[in-house]
This record gives sequence, structure tokens and C-alpha cells, in this order.
Amino acid sequence: MKLDDIHKRLDVVLDYIMKRKPIWEICRENNISARTLRRWTKRYHEEGIAGLNPKPTIPKNQTNKISKSKEELIIKTKLEHPSYGSRMIKHLLGIDVSHVTVNRVLKQHNLSTKIKAKPEPCNPLAREKRIKTNS
Repeated sequence: MKLDDIHKRLDVVLDYIMKRKPIWEICRENNISARTLRRWTKRYHEEGIAGLNPKPTIPKNQTNKISKSKEELIIKTKLEHPSYGSRMIKHLLGIDVSHVTVNRVLKQHNLSTKIKAKPEPCNPLAREKRIKTNS
């Protein structure tokens, strides 16, 4: 972030701390929300000027990441039982991940197969009824 932007944030925070202007006026002039102003002020009190640098927007942890051992177990099971789907593999292994996660692992390793939907059975009487009503 540019040094000018940090100085601008500092000016905004100091205006708020010193109560030079009401919070609504500070927010309106700087096009920020009151929540953002309070967050900047809190970080300024905790970390000083360094706290006014923007924080990265990446998550701190990856919630959908599973261990390598579980991933290998899923792959091994799929290779042993190619007809099993993600729900069956999850049930068979009794692991604490969702079937969607199992399916994601299978897709990543090109082990997932799509099953075509079964066609609707043909009703021969329906055709005969249409022919009779049109005649």
C-alpha cells in the first residue's frame, strides 16, 4: 500500500480518536463505513501505524483441505473398487469428511465417472392415444 494511503488512514483514525468530527461525518467524507473506521482504530491501538496496512484477504486456514493419508486411502479404495461412488467410499472407510470432499479428491485424480441418466421408459399406449385423438 502506498505511504500516502497509510497517512490518510492515520489522519482519519486520529480525527476519530481526538473527536475532531462526529463519526458519521468522518465516514461520509472518506467514503468508509463506521465499522471500517472502528476496525482501523482498533488495529492502530494494537499495532500502531503498521496496523493501518491492509490485511490480506486470503483465509488463514484451508477448511476443505484433507490430510494426505486420507486422500491416499480414498484413491486406494477407488482403485480397488472402481464401481464405488463417493458416498459408498465415505461409508466404507468411515472417515470424517463429506462425500462431496471424497468426490472432489476423485475428480482431482481423474477417478470420478459420470453416470448417464437412464432414459424414461417408452409408453406405447401414449402414442396410440395421440393418434386416436387426432383422427
